[in-house]
Amino acid sequence: MGSIPSTPVGHSIKTSKDASYAGVATPDLGNTSIFDTKNTTRLTYRRLIIIKEKPQDPRRNLPHHWLYWNGYNSVKVQVNDKGDVMLTNIGTITVQVTDQDKALEFYTQKLGFETRADMPMGPEQRWIEVAPPGAHTRILLYKATSEAPGADSYEAAKTSIGKSTGMVLEVEDIEATFAKLKSNGVPIKEEPQKQPWGWWGEFADQDGNTYGVHQ
Repeated sequence: MGSIPSTPVGHSIKTSKDASYAGVATPDLGNTSIFDTKNTTRLTYRRLIIIKEKPQDPRRNLPHHWLYWNGYNSVKVQVNDKGDVMLTNIGTITVQVTDQDKALEFYTQKLGFETRADMPMGPEQRWIEVAPPGAHTRILLYKATSEAPGADSYEAAKTSIGKSTGMVLEVEDIEATFAKLKSNGVPIKEEPQKQPWGWWGEFADQDGNTYGVHQ
């Protein structure tokens, strides 16, 4: 069964190269396979990087967990005392943007999202996470560089801008939500309409990245 290395954040291991997160050198684990608790599914992450580590709490017998970033999205992984790996939730989903300052302003002021993280990630990038109030999964507003594209390639990252994010946001009152979005100057791509599966509409962000909205 595959196992997660116990190397703490910032500690070096023998690897082909290191990556950096928020100014801290963290080991690049290369191609690493993670198995689920039943050892039936293997998830392979390229450029798997330890971002955060929470040690085990012996008083409450809580498992270790790590937050990994594979160059696209992040996933939290827990390891219990038997060494079994437990995927617990989706951490971040990457949306490529052309200007991080403009993106942050749009998502917080026009969409009403919260800023969950905003920290340096090298000379030309920041790690910016936003999310609707109360949401667990965050959107990573990512600006690609040739050295760290956050996608299969720099070209792929650039061409993904202005297309569907594949994300669907849930609302309680879609008509009131779209009225508010319109008053905030958010581009509406598809007005709300009732469908067999419920109400549906679409809007776009400052770069034309589109989101579905469902009620």
